[in-house]
Amino acid sequence: MLAPKVVGRLLQALDAQPGMRALAIGTGTGFVPACLSAMGASVRAIEIHAELAAASRANLKRAGFGQVEVVTGDTFNLDMGKDYALIAVCGALPLYDDRFARALAVGGKLFVVVGDQAPQEALLVTRIAENDWSSVGLFETNIDALENAKRPEPFQF
Repeated sequence: MLAPKVVGRLLQALDAQPGMRALAIGTGTGFVPACLSAMGASVRAIEIHAELAAASRANLKRAGFGQVEVVTGDTFNLDMGKDYALIAVCGALPLYDDRFARALAVGGKLFVVVGDQAPQEALLVTRIAENDWSSVGLFETNIDALENAKRPEPFQF
């Protein structure tokens, strides 16, 4: 689970509004999808671990966010859809992977933490045209990587 200050910065950066379509990757217990839904977004969440996905569904339903769709699967081997207004990646990418930015609608925003070791950089990526994105560094942090995310080749002599 992300630290509360990281979740707060993520939510602030994405600025979900009613009617926006959002995707949360690495949903864990369901807290980030619940927050995005509470802000008015229509949320789809992906969690690789079946037991966490089930817990997330139960937590969301119990908290009144049963409309959040929770999918069990590996985002790196799953059709996650496209044309999202918002994407929250709730685990680090050791190497930046543009599959998430490509799933944004034009004008959409992606929150992602990139880096293999501390300090990692939290980025806000905005799709400004069909084949054009802008990226702004928000802050440094250190969070666990998503399972199966690409990692840099280890250094060898």
